[in-house]
Order: sequence, then structure tokens, then C-alpha cells
Amino acid sequence: MPRAVKTSVDSLAAMASSSVVRAGVVARGRALNGMAVVATAMVLAAACTTTTGPTPTMSTGGLAAEQASLVVVADGMTVVKGKALPAVCNGVTAPEQVITTQKAVLVPLGTTAVMPTRARFTMCAPEAYQPTKPVDAGRTPVKVRMYYTNPGPLSRYFLTFIDQVIYADGRMVEMPIIDGELGIKTLSYARILPGESATWEVAYAVPAEKVFFAPFLFEPYLAQFEITKPAAGAPPQVQPQLPSATPAVTPKTLPVLEPGMTMSPGHTGVIEGDIPHTCGGKATGVVHPVEERKDSLAVIPPGDSALVTGAYRVTLCPGAPYQPSPEVFPKGDYEYRLFTAYETMSKMNTARDPVEFFVNVSDAQGNLIPQPVGRVLDPTVVAYADRAPYDAGKTMVWTFAVAYPKTGGPYFLRTSGAAPAMWPLT
Repeated sequence: MPRAVKTSVDSLAAMASSSVVRAGVVARGRALNGMAVVATAMVLAAACTTTTGPTPTMSTGGLAAEQASLVVVADGMTVVKGKALPAVCNGVTAPEQVITTQKAVLVPLGTTAVMPTRARFTMCAPEAYQPTKPVDAGRTPVKVRMYYTNPGPLSRYFLTFIDQVIYADGRMVEMPIIDGELGIKTLSYARILPGESATWEVAYAVPAEKVFFAPFLFEPYLAQFEITKPAAGAPPQVQPQLPSATPAVTPKTLPVLEPGMTMSPGHTGVIEGDIPHTCGGKATGVVHPVEERKDSLAVIPPGDSALVTGAYRVTLCPGAPYQPSPEVFPKGDYEYRLFTAYETMSKMNTARDPVEFFVNVSDAQGNLIPQPVGRVLDPTVVAYADRAPYDAGKTMVWTFAVAYPKTGGPYFLRTSGAAPAMWPLT
């Protein structure tokens, strides 16, 4: 099986810093292949994070009918949380193949690769596709349906994910995506957060040579799917029945806005400029410098601020007990806490959007506690995640709730990025 050429792995790992942490979308207008390289650097950082702690409790018999769920449809992708998204290819539920070896594994089309990281990926068989504009000579247009479940710790940006097409010798295929087809946009901030599943169709211009899609490129465990060319005259495939987007609701709990702030559609307070972060009506005064390239984890007390010079300053205010609604996700033997957080983005750099902060729960060593522990989905009471991108030079405030196990601990909140810092939950 082909394995990606690793000549640039060291340089890619070094790129996982604040200047590129927006998962490769460093600047609007960057080409897709360039975006994919930076996303790979983020995956390298994620590969060093392990999962430990008590297994989260889930109700038996599947998800309860009254349980909250979320469906986001954007830029050609359907994302779900709190409900099942079966991988169905041409009307058939995909069987599973558990990946246990670090050798490159060729996974059959229409099969779900289950990775040691708890990630799940399915690629259906390609089918014939007629794009709006002709593809380059020597290439065949096809469309492919894919499914992915993200266990964390990083968000996965849609466009930097689907660009990882390689030849049999490991070389990257240049510009494999047919831009503008099937709702896919060249520049998109659509992302799959930890604990979410997604499906999409993508149009590829497939070279004459044999090529493969490698969703976990440069990770220790490498599953690959061959992008085959459909047989002439093959009938259209049966399309899956996908859920509709969840209607937007305004939660009862909203952040207290600082003077001059406006509330965004995603329930985030926003203002231009660097303003004080306040907790309990008082400005925070203690700032902890954080170096994103450090291996050790800085523990930031709630109420203090973490500062990555030239990138961002972020503050997590002390939490309070949270009373979830009967529809909350996840349900189980959890503690629930409500938090307010602030972020100020530097004008000189591209920082993380607010949605990237405080998504994961870890133990004292920084090891990830498996989903669904983490950000709570309880949309009528508190916002789940504002997925919008924000420009540099702004200050944002938002509220969210977190679920973590009642037993064990102590537990900490971590970002979905590579910042070596964590905030105590208990």
C-alpha cells in the first residue's frame, strides 16, 4: 500500500503554532493544497494526545427521543451532534474494519475504518459526475460520498481534510478537488468539532494513474481508500436520507455584554479592539504567558488570563453549577458547570476563533477524556458553539456549559488546538 512521503514531516510539525492554528486557513485566498499542508501539521500535534480516564456513561438502547441534537448544513457538509449519522453507501450500511497496524491499510470502498484514536471514516464508491466546467485533459470527474466522526482533540476543517489525495508512490495530487461543485467553496471555515460526525460529497478530477484518498495523512495509523473510476453506464447510486438543519434558537442564558459590544448571530458578544476581560464585574489582572511550542502544560486558574504573544489573550471565568434541561446532551452520571470566557485576538496575527477554546476535558496529565464528555448541547438554555470566524483585533465573550465525570479527577478544560495550557474544572 502507498504511504505518504514523509520528507516534510519535521517542518510540518514545527508549523503547529499560533500563526497557523486556524487549521490551515491562515489567510483568506490561500489555495486548497496549501491549506491541507497546515492542517496536516495540526494532526501531528493531535497524534501526541492520548485518551484516558473513565468511560463516559451513555443511556442503553440508543439516544433518547427527547435528547437534544444539532444538525448544521453548510458549504456542502452536514454535521451532527447528539444523534446517529449512519454511514450508508448506495443504500447499504457500511461494515466496519478496525485498524490496528501502523502499516498503510487499503480499506474497501463502502467500509468504515475505525481508528485507534476512535476516529471513524467511510468512503463510498465513486460515481460518474458531470461538472459545470470541463476538467483538465487526462482527468476523470467523479463524485464521492464520505463520512467522518471526530473524537478530538482538534477540530477538522472540511476543506483541508478532503484535499489529501495521493499517488501510489506517496506524492500529493495537485488540485484534486473540482472547486465550486456540490456546494463546496474554495474558502470555507466549516469545521467538524470534537464529538461531531459529518457527511459530504466531493467532486474530484481523478488522474489517469491510480490514486488514493488518505484521510489521516502523516498520522501513525494510516487508512487509505482507492478513488476508482466508475464503470461506463453505471446507474446512479442510492442517496442517503440526511437530517435537515436544526432551526436556530435563542438560549435563555447569554453572556453579559461589555459596553459597546454587540451580540452576534452565534450568541457571542463582539467588539473591535482590546478591552479588559471581566469576571464577576471585576477586570482580570493576572496574565500567564504561554508558549505554544512548549511540551509542558501550564495550569491557568479560572479568573486569570493566558497570553500567547502576538496571537491572543484568553480568559476563563470561574464556573458555576449548571442545571441542565431534560433534553441535555450528554446525559449520564456527570457534573455540569456553566462558564463565561473571553478572547482578544491580536491585530498582528491570525488566532483561534472562540469555538476552538474549552471544548475538551482532560485529566491532570492533559490526556483527553473521551467524548461525549466536554461541551454540552442544551440549545434552549445555553449556546453550544459559535462556528463563525472572527477577524483579528476583536474581543469576544461567550457562555457555554461542560459535562465531566462525577468520579475520578481532577479534571481540566483544554482547547481544541495545540495550546499547552489547561484550566481546572474541579
